[in-house]
Amino acid sequence: MDAVAGGRLGPGESGRLVEDLQADLAAFGYGLRVHGRYDDETRAVVGAFQRHWRQARVDGIADLETRGRLARLLRERV
Repeated sequence: MDAVAGGRLGPGESGRLVEDLQADLAAFGYGLRVHGRYDDETRAVVGAFQRHWRQARVDGIADLETRGRLARLLRERV
């Protein structure tokens, strides 16, 4: 697993790490607004990412495994 800053992110959280997560998901191709709040839309998009890239646990929570996989996939696209 790739190293990512911070820990697990979920509903109700806000700030720079959530904004970074949203920006990464948007860069990957998900139509997600970047506003820094982990809202229902963010949870749904994280769940969609997990359904495709990490089927072992689809819960809409951006844990370290989910975030690390997203970071790795973004790096591989370059």
